[in-house]
Amino acid sequence: MDVLVYTRISRDTTGMAAGVQRQEADCRALAASHGWTITSVHTDNDTSAYSGTPRPGYQAVLDELRQGSVGAVVVWHVDRLYRRVTDLEEYIAACQVHGVPTYSVQAGPLDLTTPSGRMIARQLGAVAQYESEQKGERQRRANQQRAQQGRNPTTRRCFGYEPDGLTLRPAEADAIRDAYQALLAGASLGEIARMWNAAGLHGPQGAIRLPADVKAEWETAKAAARAAGEPMPPRPFVPCDWTGSVVSRTLRLPRLAGLRRYRGELVRDPATGELVRGVWSAIVDLETWRAAQDVLNAPDRQQFPSAERQLLSGLALCGECGATMQSGGTRGGRRRIRCSSKSSHAYRESEPIDTYVEAVIIERLSRPDARELLSPPTPEVDVDGIRAELRALAVRQEELAEGFADGAVTLAQLRTANERIDETRAQLEGSLPSPENAVLRRLVDADDVPQAWANLRQEDKRSAIGALAVVEILAPGTKEKAYLDWRARVLNPESLRITWRQGR
Repeated sequence: MDVLVYTRISRDTTGMAAGVQRQEADCRALAASHGWTITSVHTDNDTSAYSGTPRPGYQAVLDELRQGSVGAVVVWHVDRLYRRVTDLEEYIAACQVHGVPTYSVQAGPLDLTTPSGRMIARQLGAVAQYESEQKGERQRRANQQRAQQGRNPTTRRCFGYEPDGLTLRPAEADAIRDAYQALLAGASLGEIARMWNAAGLHGPQGAIRLPADVKAEWETAKAAARAAGEPMPPRPFVPCDWTGSVVSRTLRLPRLAGLRRYRGELVRDPATGELVRGVWSAIVDLETWRAAQDVLNAPDRQQFPSAERQLLSGLALCGECGATMQSGGTRGGRRRIRCSSKSSHAYRESEPIDTYVEAVIIERLSRPDARELLSPPTPEVDVDGIRAELRALAVRQEELAEGFADGAVTLAQLRTANERIDETRAQLEGSLPSPENAVLRRLVDADDVPQAWANLRQEDKRSAIGALAVVEILAPGTKEKAYLDWRARVLNPESLRITWRQGR
């Protein structure tokens, strides 16, 4: 009889596949004792059957069963095939097509074509699922205990720390401190990303997809190691440039302020309710981290990477009602932008408008008086002192919220205190000087403004446009009014309104 062998192990920390090799040897011995011929061996090494992770080897088994190309399946134990009842039902259905039995080294034969065989299989499947769920619960409880003890949360290296998760990596820690200060001073995430890239810093995680040549070399090295019975070579590290979104995720990490997070929430001591401090060294103080979170979570802060947005989406206004203009999909393969109100007044093709607005901005930045576009000097202000007061107010509000939750503060007291804090915050924020737009500074200092503009990232172009002007898009009604030359897509300037901001 022709049979196939399936082996699987949930975790292989060494990469040597020793576990599945032992399973295969036992399965071969069982097949030899019955005089069966093994036609194929399918393996899923270091793969869980409970998590739902795709199992290529298991899928190959199902394919052969449905094709009827084998007479039986041989496994070390039936729980190598499935750990969930839903997977068992799929396996039963595949076996029933051609009446294929299953033989296991540890549990003997299992005939899924009979009611009694299916009953036994379902009982074994229920036990396997119970064991997996219990194991998961034990692991979750252990992770929760680690969190409450402030122990290192992960084995993956965090930017700013050595692989032990406890020791600071000086160059990266300094870069993180500088990034927080730059963010609080008004710098964009894109600027911080460029600053880190220029410094030659790389995150602890490499490229998600390896380049073809690197992947080919790694596969060759793994094959050689497997043939020699040696440990598998580690996955090659291919550094990636920082982007604004990755910087944002990094600066949001509570561990940089010495805090422990578990399942998305900051961990508090069950007895005192105080935040649990990690056993590692904090890179920044708690007040700085909280102030940065306020900046990152501001409602008016862009929520999606600029590269995915149109130049004027969310920036330009509808000339009819004043609502923002948003992406309007495509028509005839051309991207469009539309009024976000229910009336949808303006619905225009994007590229001609973008081209015209960019040309107007470049022309303004190329004038001899372009330096006057920069923010004028402001009187000396104790910015650090004001930001410290703002951080103290945030801490006070959090304490009030905790007091209300504990019953020490009444609702009336909470509302009164928060109103006073909001008034004080508004006064402090109003006394802060407006930060100079760093993108405008680079542009007015450039020898070739058009080339400097062309080299900008989308988010920087949007920043410059927003700092200089208000763009309103009208609804001209006909294409003849929207374009001077419709076929060449030459925009009619009268179908837009560009209003320079005060002093510009």
